[in-house]
Parts: sequence; C-alpha cells; structure tokens
Amino acid sequence: MNPLRYNFLFNEKTTVIMVVICWLFAWIHNLIYLKPECSFTYDPTILQFVFSNDRCGAALSLYQDLVYNVVLALLSTAVDIFSLTRLRSMSSATINSFLYVLMLASFHISDYVNDVTVQFLLTVIVWQMWLSAAP
Repeated sequence: MNPLRYNFLFNEKTTVIMVVICWLFAWIHNLIYLKPECSFTYDPTILQFVFSNDRCGAALSLYQDLVYNVVLALLSTAVDIFSLTRLRSMSSATINSFLYVLMLASFHISDYVNDVTVQFLLTVIVWQMWLSAAP
C-alpha cells in the first residue's frame, strides 16, 4: 500500500467503516475485563497497574498485553519503515513506534525491580512520555 494514495484509500465511506470496525474490535477486545478474575487495576501501594493474580490475569498479561502489543508495535514499525523507504524521508511515526515498544517493555521490566520509585518511573512516567510523543 502506497502512503501517497491516502486520499484515495481513506475516502468518507471507507473511513466510517474503519472507525466502526475499530470501535467494535475495542469493545470485543475488552469484554474479558468484565469478569472479576480478569481485572486490570491500579495498586496504590506499589504505584502501578497490575493484572489479577488468577490464571486469567496471567493469561491477559502475557497474551492480550505483551504478545498482542509487541506484534502490533512490530507491524506498525514495519509499515513505518516501508513508508519511510517509499517516501525517502524521516518521520515521527517511527520514533513514536519505538517509544511505544520502550513503554511496553518498561512495564514488564519493572516487575524485576525492587525499588518502588524505579517501578513508578518505568511504568507511569514512561507511559506519559509515549503519550506525549503520540501525534
């Protein structure tokens, strides 16, 4: 797909269809969190968001959080690199994808750190850096 064909590919009809599909996917993707044993909540004692300790929480942490988001980030980075080579110019999208991978990795690395302040920096602060860099 050529990024220079944006106006052709994203006309009003296809844009509405894509927005509806994204909303449906987001709702379906998050239905699992309605089960109490599959929660994702903020724990103020350790200053970070945590999945429940049940088997469902562990599966969500690994598959829906880590694997899904790593694959999404890699696909996004691949599309960005492809687009950049086609356009032969630098783009903030690649930097944003890199920050997204850094944010995701820091969340999981923080589990191995004992210092609460460092855990806070690796989770909330890195998330905020990524969110502030998002276009």
